[in-house]
Amino acid sequence: MTQHGLMRETLLSASGTVWEEHGDVMLPYQQAARDAAAATMARFVPADIAFAAEWQKHPGHSGLLLTTDGTHLTDKGNQLVAESMLKTWFE
Repeated sequence: MTQHGLMRETLLSASGTVWEEHGDVMLPYQQAARDAAAATMARFVPADIAFAAEWQKHPGHSGLLLTTDGTHLTDKGNQLVAESMLKTWFE
């Protein structure tokens, strides 16, 4: 099977009252990205897993950790995405 390109899901997440009211609103988008990658034979970069692992290293942390404003990645966030891409590329 030939792999075509790389895909990754959105890394945004919900918390606080949004989380309490609606749960993880990003799960359908993350699954859709995984499904699209499988359908197009693209490599999927599971950066959400790297982000979740990084959050587990900071128990009790609230607020921004890997983004500057909830959307734009910090240097550490960019590093995690790059490492996830490289890991996926060489698998």
